[in-house]
Amino acid sequence: MPGVAEFGGSIGRHAPLGSLGFDRHQCGLTPHGEPDACLLQPSLKGGGGGLIAGSSIALHAHFPETKIWCAEPEFYDDTKRSLETGNIERAQTGKSSICDAIVTPEPGQLTFPVNRKHLSGGAIVSDQQVLKTIATLFKHLKIIVEPGGAVAVAAVLTGQVPAGANNIVAVASGGNIDRDMFKRALDEDPFF
Repeated sequence: MPGVAEFGGSIGRHAPLGSLGFDRHQCGLTPHGEPDACLLQPSLKGGGGGLIAGSSIALHAHFPETKIWCAEPEFYDDTKRSLETGNIERAQTGKSSICDAIVTPEPGQLTFPVNRKHLSGGAIVSDQQVLKTIATLFKHLKIIVEPGGAVAVAAVLTGQVPAGANNIVAVASGGNIDRDMFKRALDEDPFF
C-alpha cells in the first residue's frame, strides 16, 4: 500500500489545483474556491483502495471540509458498500466490467480503515455511462481516458455527487485503452 498511497497523496495534493507544481495559495484559491467534493476511483489493478486512501489523506490535510467519494464500476462497488455497512464487503467478481484496470474483489485490510475515516460516500457507474464519458471527454477536452480512469467523471456527469456540492473535482486518469474499446466509446453519444 505505501507506494500506491503515496502516489494517491500526490493526486490528492495537486488535483484540486488543476496544475501540478503549484500550491493553493500560488493559484489564488480562496476558501470559496476550495473543493466541496472530490470523486476518485478507489484503486489500481490488484489494489484495494490505496489510490483513494492516499488521495483522501492529502485532500483532507489541505481541504478538511471536502467530501470525498469513491466512484466504482457496477458490480465492483465493494468500497461503497463497505462504507455503508462498516465491514469489508466483496464485489460480484463473477460479473464483467470494461473498467478492468480498477476492479478488485474487496477493499484492502490496510486501506479500508483509512477510507472509512476519510470517505463520505460513493457512486456506481455502468459500462455504458463510462463509454459515454470517454466520448464526452474526447469530444470536449480532446483527451483519451481508459474506462477505469473515467469512472469519477462518469459519476459527476450522471449527477452522483454529494448533496450541496458546487465546486467538484473529479479525477480522470490513465490512457490505456485499445482501439476497439475507444471505437466502442466513440460510437456512444456523448453526454452533451
